[in-house]
This record gives sequence, C-alpha cells and structure tokens, in this order.
Amino acid sequence: MRLINSWTFGLEEFDEGDTPRYAILSHTWEEEEVTYRDMQVLEVARDTWGFTKIWRACELATEQDLKYVWIDTW
Repeated sequence: MRLINSWTFGLEEFDEGDTPRYAILSHTWEEEEVTYRDMQVLEVARDTWGFTKIWRACELATEQDLKYVWIDTW
C-alpha cells in the first residue's frame, strides 16, 4: 500500500500486515488533480491546485496523531 507521509508529503510503500494507521481523503475529482507522477517531484505537486486538498488532509492527520494519509487520487 502506498501512503503519503503527513509530515514530509513523501510517498511510502507498505506491505500487507505492515501498514500503519492512516487517514483517508476521499474527494471529488476536479481539474488539476495531483497525480502519482506529480508526487514523485514534490515541487511539481505543490504547483497544482489540487495539492491544497492533500496539504489540508495531512494537516488534519497530524492533528490527530496520524503520520500517514491515503488518497484515492491515483
């Protein structure tokens, strides 16, 4: 499973049975959503309108002591 680290915005991969607790961002698709490819280069992802949703989801996750977020974007 691929999750976003809510502190660094980096992508991290976990094996089944090794997955930590995580928040879920399920949302409607808009124009200029962040793609998996965008997230490979964080500076690219941050320049998209859709990154605001990711940033806010990570902020909410850290407020609830969750280090990871799963997003249904990719």
